[in-house]
Amino acid sequence: MLALLVAMLVVPPFTDAPSGGALEGQIVQSPPPQRDLRIAILPDRTTGRDWGLPYLDAAVEDLNRLKPDAVFCVGDLVQGYTRRPEVWQSQMDAYLSRVRALDMPWYPTAGNHDVIAGTRDPSDRRFAELYRRAVGPLWYAVDLDRLTAIVLFSDENLDDRSVQLGDEQFAWLKGQLDRAKARGVPSILLMHRPLWRYREVDWDTRVHPLLAPAGTVAVIAGHFHSMQRDPDRDGVQYHILGTCGGMIDQHPLTGQLQHISMLDLQDGTVEVWHQFAGATLPGDFVVAEDQERVFKLKRDEKSVLISGSLPEPGTRGLHESPLTVTISNPLDRPITARVTMRDGRNEEWIVPGEPAVSRTPRDTLNPAVTDLGTPVTLGPMNSVTIAARAKATIPMTVDCPALTAPLRAPEVVVELSFTDSKGRTVPVSIRRRLPIARTLTPGIAMPLEEWDWTPYTTEDAPPTMTAERSGDALVLTIRVPDDRVAQSFPSAAKRRDRATNPMVDALAVRLHGPAEPVLWTWEPSTGSVLGPTNGPAFERVSSTDGWSARCTIPSELLKEVSGINIGVADNDDTYHTQWRWLSPNDLPAALGTNQR
Repeated sequence: MLALLVAMLVVPPFTDAPSGGALEGQIVQSPPPQRDLRIAILPDRTTGRDWGLPYLDAAVEDLNRLKPDAVFCVGDLVQGYTRRPEVWQSQMDAYLSRVRALDMPWYPTAGNHDVIAGTRDPSDRRFAELYRRAVGPLWYAVDLDRLTAIVLFSDENLDDRSVQLGDEQFAWLKGQLDRAKARGVPSILLMHRPLWRYREVDWDTRVHPLLAPAGTVAVIAGHFHSMQRDPDRDGVQYHILGTCGGMIDQHPLTGQLQHISMLDLQDGTVEVWHQFAGATLPGDFVVAEDQERVFKLKRDEKSVLISGSLPEPGTRGLHESPLTVTISNPLDRPITARVTMRDGRNEEWIVPGEPAVSRTPRDTLNPAVTDLGTPVTLGPMNSVTIAARAKATIPMTVDCPALTAPLRAPEVVVELSFTDSKGRTVPVSIRRRLPIARTLTPGIAMPLEEWDWTPYTTEDAPPTMTAERSGDALVLTIRVPDDRVAQSFPSAAKRRDRATNPMVDALAVRLHGPAEPVLWTWEPSTGSVLGPTNGPAFERVSSTDGWSARCTIPSELLKEVSGINIGVADNDDTYHTQWRWLSPNDLPAALGTNQR
């Protein structure tokens, strides 16, 4: 059974060693590529004006990396609908100058914006003739290896009202379908308007019946600026593309997005798929010198220091409670600093000049450690520019209404931005908690927080700690709503840092006084206590949700104590130990006069 399990873990096409598992040092012969042909298709660009050209630029860069065998389009290359040929020519030059940068052949399709005059007069053929001279024929076919691409003209009448497929073009289409069948290769049809959607074309009875017998596998159009796949019919796919630099005004899930489309042909079958324009990035998208600047801002904990602390709002609330944030700039160039509070709604990182968007901050939001509903608000704060290798101290004001429960530690984001070697603005987000000066209050459950941000914290709700007097002793009850209580194992006892980085769940008590703080760590799974002798007494108590413990601190330990901190280590059987504490390390909770 074990040998079978081991064999199942080896992923083909690797060879197993005689003793089991994959044979080390083997040479694998990769199978040949299975794709016969790949072509790319550019969607509409109309109404995009100049702001849309960067999407076309990005698409060209994408295609030069993806290296399809050829690139087609579905028309509407220009805004057009003008009465001035020089305006049309200027718009077309802007488009053609970009597609000429493609490393593979490009084949156009004429759209209504490309050929119809601003006069809307069907006899005004100036722009159709300009198209034929500057771009290419209005209908034609391309013989690719293993595929025939047939490009149709969907605006024969040049009036933007009646859409037809005239007898001349229809007869030509029939001939091309016969020719593709004689070649023994499948065919695709490309056009601007989706002719199958227009009743006057009579597509269902006139055109579609010719397609499947001739080996047509896909019909692809544009015009609607909304990507969609219509139902397949008799094995023929029908697709409408969106835009690449054209005008859209809705969410991508409405079909409106800036994209390129790909068609892969394999063994006579076709797959059409899409990707956002600009989805590929060059190898030097970020260079080492700029990444080192980011590291300098991120890795030094002293780059952003918050001074002062918030008192518990209590029944009086907080009004303009003063804090300061000191920001040190270690870079060789100025930075701009801005302090905000997270709300989880509009945290998308857009790269200026690039269509790439990352939603990572919002996607990875951990509700257990981020209080999006915090009652705390920041007073107005302007952005500050800090010179190279200088520092600035910025005052912060914080408001909070009266509360009946302890304040959850609010989080702020200090956004530091600099200009990188490519002239782009690079934002670096530094997350910090606003420090709260806690005071133990009898009978009040106080949250244990993640004061130092880490990506490894689970989504378990925060532990709570309740303090009570029992004679001269201080009794702490800690409740940990943990979904997995990590158990001890032999190697855990050998760790030198077991008290501060246990491999099991643990409870820590740190007492602060005139000397160095004294730490005790207790493991609920073993009952072991690490720390000086004659310390607090620990016991595990029953719990239906995670685990709970009671810690009794005798009066003799409290005599010189000025502050206390309580921490819970949540291991969850993983490599990373996650700590949550009652207070920041440098701001222990006060015992209060009734707790001594």
